[in-house]
Amino acid sequence: MAKRMKVAKSSFAWLLASLMIVALIAGCSGKNNNEASGSPSASQAENSTKPSESASASASPSEDPFAEHMDISIALWSIGDAMPEGFNDPIRDAVEKKLNVTIKPVNTTWDDYTQKIQVWAASDQLPDVFAIDAITSPNLTSWITQGVVHELPADLSPYPELAKLFATPDFQSYRFPLGDTNGKFYSIPRPNFRDANMNANSHGIIVRKDWMANVGITKAPETMDEFIALMKAFVEKDPDKNGKKDTIGLTAYSPSWLADLFGAYEPGLMGGKSVWVRGDGKWVPAFSTARATEGVKAIKALYDAGGLDKDFATIKSGEATDKFASGLAGAYAHDTTPGTLRTLKTKYEELNPDKKFEDAFMILPPIKNVDGNFYRFYDSGIWSESYINAKADDKKVDRILRLFDYIFSEEGFNLLHFGIEGVDYEKKDGQISMIDQKDADGKPLVLMNKYPFMKASYLTEWSGTSIATNPLIPQTLRDMSEANFQWMMQNAKPVDTDLRLNFIDYPSRTKAVEQFDVDLVKAVLSKNAEETWNKITQGYMNGDYKTIVEELNAKAKEMGINP
Repeated sequence: MAKRMKVAKSSFAWLLASLMIVALIAGCSGKNNNEASGSPSASQAENSTKPSESASASASPSEDPFAEHMDISIALWSIGDAMPEGFNDPIRDAVEKKLNVTIKPVNTTWDDYTQKIQVWAASDQLPDVFAIDAITSPNLTSWITQGVVHELPADLSPYPELAKLFATPDFQSYRFPLGDTNGKFYSIPRPNFRDANMNANSHGIIVRKDWMANVGITKAPETMDEFIALMKAFVEKDPDKNGKKDTIGLTAYSPSWLADLFGAYEPGLMGGKSVWVRGDGKWVPAFSTARATEGVKAIKALYDAGGLDKDFATIKSGEATDKFASGLAGAYAHDTTPGTLRTLKTKYEELNPDKKFEDAFMILPPIKNVDGNFYRFYDSGIWSESYINAKADDKKVDRILRLFDYIFSEEGFNLLHFGIEGVDYEKKDGQISMIDQKDADGKPLVLMNKYPFMKASYLTEWSGTSIATNPLIPQTLRDMSEANFQWMMQNAKPVDTDLRLNFIDYPSRTKAVEQFDVDLVKAVLSKNAEETWNKITQGYMNGDYKTIVEELNAKAKEMGINP
């Protein structure tokens, strides 16, 4: 779950960066708007976002679901930044007028959101809507049994966008009790992808293909031995041709992103966490397999050979990105989405204005597993949920669901991501092109400065849901990422698990506390990685995991989820 949060936060960081440079990308459209403020009137925004027919489809001609004005309080990460007091924001105004609501922001941060919401729930001070990742926590069970959160209506037809999403397998998994196909919904899941297969680009390795040519290796490595040899060459053979031994092989956004290399041994660890895999006729945690130990030994071999960044264990977010983009490292473990490629391209071309990112970088295919197959990461496309306070009456629940339905719609999505049609972007033949705008100083206009409410776009979904088609990212990068995705879908098997296992509830569930990244670092930095890893994992298996495995398998058998 923690790794999904990292991906989601990375997606939000991508969204921020995208909007920061929107005018630079939009310049290719040939449009120009040099108004100093660049802010249209609220009426312009409202006219461009007229209520859609579907929004009021459930109401009879004599009923207007938006007739009564309502205040809706929402707790969301950094929503205070999205709704600064006294700021004239036409997009916020348009959303509020369309739904006839006033949104009352209740700020939370990445550091305090869980604690704050637990305190509010215990003291009966919850806002109308709140965002948290609680689906597999004991909090949810107690909130439901104690009547803290509101059950969603069984009939979602008045909310067509929500109805479509709740019909998908990922959303269906959020029924409660977990794993019960007849259970009820108590939350609105927040997807990072609308298809679990899209996780194929959530993990991977990007490499300097020009460096590969410089060290005489033009074929992508297929085995771990070949990969280690390539990383050593990046360190020892002066790949940047500056006459100095000052380069690194592989660096990683954080230690957990090294997990992609486990695709060559234990694919169940590819996501930077341990999933349930088949072993000895039952479901077992991936970290406990002999294949996992072999993967740890291989990463230790990479480290001992000098092919892995010596600072991999302590590197901070963003530092590895800078190392790779600035030409200090030859390979980078992170995701291979267009957003990450765009971040690298921007940094690289700022430092090398006479060069093109696409000429120097490529996405590596995964390392072939020892069983002869390629594997790709596969997991739920969702991280975190929104809950409605049980104290909300039916009319308020209806309005909240209509708000979510609108933001999930194409019209709402475009408004909160690209601005106002005809002012900030144009749409022709289904394609969106941004309109070039400048601020008072003649610099590219930052849309999030113009419309802070855009920062709340992840109220409903993370930006990964549209990242493959987003016009804020150059087509060349979208094509690069899409080509990798298609290769994965055609050549790589998904991790051999059953996603339903993530949602099985059993008594000892909260005791599943393995820490992949911490444990991997300990093993790789030790003198004997195999001995260290086995000591750690055997400690888990001889402790709480003995009961965890028994209880999960008993529940899985009862539900017909057989290994």
